[in-house]
Amino acid sequence: MSDPRRITAELSAFSPPTATILPRPSEGRGQSKTATSNTLHSLSFGDYVDPRFHDFGSLCGLNEITLAPMGDDAAHTHRNVEIITYVTSGQISSTTMAGDGQTSRLRRGDAQVLTTGHGLTHQERASHTGSSTTTHLLQAYVVPWAHALGPAQQHLPVGNPDKRQDAFAILVSPCVGGVGVAASTAGQAARLPAVPGSMPINADFLMAAAIIDDGKSAVWFVGGGGVVDSRTERHVYVHVVMGAGGSKVRLADQTVLGEGDGAFVTNVSVGDKVVVESAGVAEVEVVVLDSA
Repeated sequence: MSDPRRITAELSAFSPPTATILPRPSEGRGQSKTATSNTLHSLSFGDYVDPRFHDFGSLCGLNEITLAPMGDDAAHTHRNVEIITYVTSGQISSTTMAGDGQTSRLRRGDAQVLTTGHGLTHQERASHTGSSTTTHLLQAYVVPWAHALGPAQQHLPVGNPDKRQDAFAILVSPCVGGVGVAASTAGQAARLPAVPGSMPINADFLMAAAIIDDGKSAVWFVGGGGVVDSRTERHVYVHVVMGAGGSKVRLADQTVLGEGDGAFVTNVSVGDKVVVESAGVAEVEVVVLDSA
């Protein structure tokens, strides 16, 4: 990261540290386009390489994707990475090619975690039949605790968006037992998330989402309030989801982020707070990604 600004954020009331916030403007992101999809890269990914914006903690990729009606990504294979898909508008069908194949239908607000392990081929397809509506989704790529795991797929139907209204709902949390579970075949089959109701991931990593009304704010408690292994020097990425326009948020140092913008927050620990306030003319959806 280049030229970060030092600020005193609104953090723990007992021993407020100095946090570092580095904005990541949307217009500076990398881009990949096909006939039916447009992908914007917040971090280096594929053919897009920017040494200023490489891995951030265990987060090794963050893509915001727009699919045309019935558009798709060609089937492709990943290895030794956890992939989180979060649908922000529309709906998709996500198909894995392992064994007999498995297809999940993900709607607005739904999330999915793929453990690619020693190799998993998958494909996403927008499933708006006969509609002119585009589909938007976020995909986060996370380095796991262990390599060569067995491939797996999990689906979290969030459903009612009120669950995320003016508060962060945790979608993904570390699997209970950590590295020992990740390295065990039996453990993988019986994984439990550190946060009940979320999906387990093979990493010291959390992902949460909030829908914030105009004039309201939501608070992210670093480390999910203490469910992580690494309690200091956390890496928190704040991302403002692209929408219809007019949505903005303000962070503790008065940094304003618009749709598609993000911010790298470092020098924070478990128990600290990241306060995100709506500062636009419409409700705004914000995703946080918190890793060791």
